[in-house]
Amino acid sequence: MDNIDLNALFKMTYGLYVISSAFNNKCSGFVGNAVMQLSPDPVRIAVCSSKNNFTTELIQKSNKLSVSILNNNNSTKEIIGKFGYKSGKEIDKFAGLNYFLDDGIPVLKQNAIAWLTGEVVESIELDSHFLFIVLINKCEFADYSSQPITYEYYRDVFKGVSPKNAPTYIDHSLLKNIEDVSNDIWVCDLCKYEYNQNFGDPDSGIPAGTKFEDLPDDWVCPVCARSKGEFSQKNKKNINKLNNTIMDSRNEIWVCEICGYEYDPTVGDVDGGIAPGTAFEDIPDDWMCPICGVGKSDFKRK
Repeated sequence: MDNIDLNALFKMTYGLYVISSAFNNKCSGFVGNAVMQLSPDPVRIAVCSSKNNFTTELIQKSNKLSVSILNNNNSTKEIIGKFGYKSGKEIDKFAGLNYFLDDGIPVLKQNAIAWLTGEVVESIELDSHFLFIVLINKCEFADYSSQPITYEYYRDVFKGVSPKNAPTYIDHSLLKNIEDVSNDIWVCDLCKYEYNQNFGDPDSGIPAGTKFEDLPDDWVCPVCARSKGEFSQKNKKNINKLNNTIMDSRNEIWVCEICGYEYDPTVGDVDGGIAPGTAFEDIPDDWMCPICGVGKSDFKRK
């Protein structure tokens, strides 16, 4: 591994999908990022699935699956938590969600931009995963207003990491330190929202790739509505080293041991009713991880 810099793998691009299947009236699905198109006519795709996934067992028995392409809306975090960090052997992952059955296979519609269904025509056994070659028989585009979520967006915006069953799982203790020389991140002085030109602010009409200096003068922070003049440029010296500044314990970052979500007190969890500046110990006891839904006791200091 000495000649392999695992940070390079983070630069490979992926989407996030819910891959579903069923057999004998038992449905399940999982969140995956290793899906790609192989041919145009007929349409074939490849889907990689862990040998430990219950859905893999259902796919092998039915030889059918569906793929739902997830959007990057904030509520998608709940879908990722349910399908990415819970077992279909223990819960009905589709309970309470918007889905339908196609030839007996569940197709998730909720938070999906599009979906595909098909038949497995070949299965290749890898070390820890199976690679399914799928002949697609149906495709439907459902949501033209949303953008597909990428794995990079999931990591950088949702603060999530790959679970161990994912083909892209990386042990972060093996990562080499790398310098981030980019100057494309600007931080709101009030709420600490970070504007990253790689993502833009689609909800406000700012497309990905828009530099901070090119934002309209009337653009405001999407969290606290402060103006551009109240942002400061972020200078990240090293993305894998702790800041040299001695931090007050109330500003310590806490990490979910299940899904890797990071609670940053300077940012809070606005969608969960936790205001920026709230220390982890001051969060209500019934607060749950916004990604996988576990409680405070499953968090540890970073």
